[in-house]
Amino acid sequence: MTAKEFLQQIIATDRKINRMLELKQHYRDMACKATASFSPAPGAATGDSRTEKFAIKIVDLEREIDEEIDRYVEIKRKARDVIATIRDQRFRNILEMRYFHGARWELIMGDMGYERTHIYRLHGTALLEFQKRWDEMGLLTVV
Repeated sequence: MTAKEFLQQIIATDRKINRMLELKQHYRDMACKATASFSPAPGAATGDSRTEKFAIKIVDLEREIDEEIDRYVEIKRKARDVIATIRDQRFRNILEMRYFHGARWELIMGDMGYERTHIYRLHGTALLEFQKRWDEMGLLTVV
């Protein structure tokens, strides 16, 4: 796995967690819309099993979200450990802005005061430095 692929996991995992949270809210909304059905026979009212089904889906999804959050925290911790060893502050800034904060290139360019091509060069060099430090630290395991 390359440095870029590893760092892109941070953004991808964050987006996945957000999609899962949106789905959880959708399930909650649907569960609130479910109503009980009633029978004309006395004592024959039945609860809507749709509410129960959504409750089960919500509980299962919450467990999956917790697992993804744990994975996200671990990936980010490893990346922070590696980035902290990089001496050049510009490299650290680019990597943190891009992969921890999801900043677009335009924002990074404006914040750092460099042209696009120079930012791309710095980013490429920062990735090479990240990879070098990653290899030196022996962090071969993939989260």
